This record gives sequence, structure tokens and C-alpha cells, in this order.
Amino acid sequence: MSDRAVLEAVELGKTYRDARRDIVVLDGLALSVSAGEWLAIVGASG
Repeated sequence: MSDRAVLEAVELGKTYRDARRDIVVLDGLALSVSAGEWLAIVGASG
């Protein structure tokens, strides 16, 4: 496999807001995907 990153994220965050509160689902995510690697992001419902 190659070490060359084709996707890179640094300090990624995501917050959902509703009328009552903030829901932080990502905070400070660091991710690097190299050429030839596979990545799947799956939630609780699959």
C-alpha cells in the first residue's frame, strides 16, 4: 500500500443543534486515508 494520503482531515468537528441543546458528535477528529485503503463510516443504525 502507498503512504500517500488521498484524504486527510485535521481537527474535524460536527455539532447538531436543536431548541434545547447542542449535541457534539465529532470533536477534534484526525483522519488520513492512503491510496488503496478502504474506509467505511457507519452509524448506530448500520
